[in-house]
Amino acid sequence: MRLRITMFLALWALISLGVSHAQGGDPASPAPAAQKALLLLQVEVAGTIRSGSAVIVQSGPEALALTSFEAIRGAAAIHALVPGRGLVMAHLDKFAPEANLALLKISVADLPSARLGDSDLLRPDDPVEMITAAPVEEGNLATAMTPLIRRGKVGNILNRPGGTVLQLLFDAALTDESTGAPILSTNSGDVVGIALSRASAGNDAARTAIPGNLAAAFGYDLAKASGATASVRVLDGSQAPVEGAPGQKKAPSNNWLGYVIAVACGLLVVGGVAAVVLRRGNKPPPFSVLPRLPEGVTMAFVDSEGNLLPMERDPIRVGRAADNDWPFNDSSVSNYHARIKKNKRGSGYEVEDLRSTNGTWVRERRIGGAEVIDPGTKVRFGKIEVLLMTRSQSTG
Repeated sequence: MRLRITMFLALWALISLGVSHAQGGDPASPAPAAQKALLLLQVEVAGTIRSGSAVIVQSGPEALALTSFEAIRGAAAIHALVPGRGLVMAHLDKFAPEANLALLKISVADLPSARLGDSDLLRPDDPVEMITAAPVEEGNLATAMTPLIRRGKVGNILNRPGGTVLQLLFDAALTDESTGAPILSTNSGDVVGIALSRASAGNDAARTAIPGNLAAAFGYDLAKASGATASVRVLDGSQAPVEGAPGQKKAPSNNWLGYVIAVACGLLVVGGVAAVVLRRGNKPPPFSVLPRLPEGVTMAFVDSEGNLLPMERDPIRVGRAADNDWPFNDSSVSNYHARIKKNKRGSGYEVEDLRSTNGTWVRERRIGGAEVIDPGTKVRFGKIEVLLMTRSQSTG
């Protein structure tokens, strides 16, 4: 009897291992946590239903989900398969064709959401996973979905206008529809990209993906838009190409009202430009006024307007993200841009670039690794410039 039980348990373990391997999952995989935020999209285009994937990035009274613009291009209606709720209507909130991104709004409360990671930290050969929502259909409509997990790695990171593009290589050919599928960092478990359906150079095991930082900047808080969206035209949801969706009404045509609005907007733009020009004319040149250093301090970093930068820690991390020691809310600065630490002699500092998009510059030269900076040296992070000043440089 014991022998039979032992054989049964061994057989069950082998079957479970085989199923886990077939689905691409293992105990160390971050995919199971992200599966809860995965959505299957059913999009009607020219009378045909096609499928795609999306990932919930913000929850609450309503959910916001990120997907690729190609997943919903030309759609007459968009539905999302929500576990436990079935197919529900999804509304296009914002879209940016140049970035191939779309943000969907779903009127379902308290859905699980995924965390967007920092794609600037990705390096070639870093392990990643893609989760695709494969439909289980009855007729043309999906009744359930099966998350398909594909393991791979970062093949290359290409610089493009408006941000970077990820080239991903997977361990097997991809026959499923991958557009809009979340790309996870195997190391952190965060969503670091949104996959596109087309392969790279005809390779069926390759995909391109939109980096997570571009998706985060485009997404639910445009006030934090970064350099990744500097050249991306983000369109309002009222201009969305979804036609014939339930409850959508056509606005009445009032040409004269449009002219009045256009003239008013033009006057506002001209007034704003004039105000900026006048304000800049009154501002002193950068670093023309430097503060007096506190007693006992022989050198310190200041910004271009002469403000002392905090130096309570060593090392100091610089970037656009709020958890940096020096957070700069500027589109040219990466989320985690550079690191500054005291040199071994204690007579100056070293600055190290963290593979930022727009680079770290010392003495008007872009650095590749760590660089020693002496008192009186200027350092530039993208367009933000700081000075390591001495007491003798103080202007009061």
